[in-house]
Amino acid sequence: MKRGRGAIVLIALLMPAAPAAAQSQRCIFQIDNVDRQGAVVETPRGTNYFAGGNVRLSCRGTQISMRSDSLASFGGSVVQFIGNVQYRDSALTMDAQRGTYHRNAEKWEARGKVTTNNLLTGSTLTGPALDYYRVVKGVRDTTEMFATGRPRIRYVTTDSAGGEGEPYLIVADRVRFKGNDRLWAGGKVTIDRSDFAARSDSLRLDTGKGSDGTLIGGNPELRGIGPDSFTVSGNRLDLTLERRDLSYLLARGNARTVSREWNLVADTIALDLAGRKLEQTLAWGDKTRPSATSPAYALTADSLALDTPGQQLKEVRG
Repeated sequence: MKRGRGAIVLIALLMPAAPAAAQSQRCIFQIDNVDRQGAVVETPRGTNYFAGGNVRLSCRGTQISMRSDSLASFGGSVVQFIGNVQYRDSALTMDAQRGTYHRNAEKWEARGKVTTNNLLTGSTLTGPALDYYRVVKGVRDTTEMFATGRPRIRYVTTDSAGGEGEPYLIVADRVRFKGNDRLWAGGKVTIDRSDFAARSDSLRLDTGKGSDGTLIGGNPELRGIGPDSFTVSGNRLDLTLERRDLSYLLARGNARTVSREWNLVADTIALDLAGRKLEQTLAWGDKTRPSATSPAYALTADSLALDTPGQQLKEVRG
């Protein structure tokens, strides 16, 4: 470990002496390595410090570490990391071109070619900008992240055996995460996987206790992919999940479902899925009476049921 006089000064600047209990829960920086001696600049607002050469810091008594090519500390409250930036804690890893740590808010800002890996779920995010708010006693009890600039998210699912299933690929103009299982996305939202593709203006997704989600705005649409594909649309699409997998879909308002064999319209359409295949479709409504048409028939009723075990039409009931 290399520590010159500049490193000793930096420790003094970044580790205030007040031993309050609340402060012990926050990040108290300690220097782990500085290859080159730093420079100290006194200003009316406080002491600033600059260092370069494989700078490595950590938060005392935690698993949090940060490293970069160079560093600038402003009054010990805002620390900027420049070049080949890495942030690590017990929950995630984050790489970027630049990073800024705000000690008062316990906020980490990553900018430029950001790559984040959630160590608990296996999900990843790439994009130009991400703000990360870690859990700190007395400040916040749940991790939050905000990403802008159309980030790309690989959202990992769990298969029936409890292992890692095929992930969703989510892209949007902006995304907010709360904890490891809640997500909100806005602006040209797309969700893709080998068995389906969805589009909307906004997305809400809860893969934890709620196990549900909503697609709304911009004429939301979900398209099943495969030889027996189908498309469902409406003013709003509500999703029910099982092990982060889509098991039930409810289209509300101007609902429509189209497949190779039939075309169904109604106020509300509900679809049951099993094993990634459409098993049954129910339709009802007052404003728009359910109507199902195909090359062979046309049927209108107060409510309709289409049985499609294995995604093959077997029976239509009205």
